[in-house]
Amino acid sequence: MQRVLEINLNAQNNSERRMDIGLLILRGAALFLALTFGRQKLLAFVVFLRSGLPLGYFGFAQFLRSLGFPIPGLLAVGAVFNETVVALFVAAGFMSRLFCGVSALAMATAFFVSIKLGEEPLRAALYFLIFSVLVITGPGAISVDRWIQETRMRAKA
Repeated sequence: MQRVLEINLNAQNNSERRMDIGLLILRGAALFLALTFGRQKLLAFVVFLRSGLPLGYFGFAQFLRSLGFPIPGLLAVGAVFNETVVALFVAAGFMSRLFCGVSALAMATAFFVSIKLGEEPLRAALYFLIFSVLVITGPGAISVDRWIQETRMRAKA
């Protein structure tokens, strides 16, 4: 990772350097997601798992069922995974486009659920936009993806 940072910070093109730093900051939003909402969902899920109850009784699964979503238990586990592990992968820039696409889809769903419940949808909309931009741009040079790419290129040489 040090080599990636070194290459990026010594880039000849100042606008490329600014773009990479901007993409890193956008990916930081995923870290914020994991540390706030993801942490809450993960802690609730761990407590639930210790209860020994079937997955359908998980509070978030019951909430999704009340909204009419199919397979609410699986969707609840997906939401926990998306707002924790996936968010951390995005923050690190690992398999970024795939995981940003998954997160954008989840945030689009959260946006429409917020509207349906009469809640403020702005947070979900902002996360949707951030993840959508990252799907288009990729993670930038300061990322695990770039490090993997450069490692593979060095191995072929």
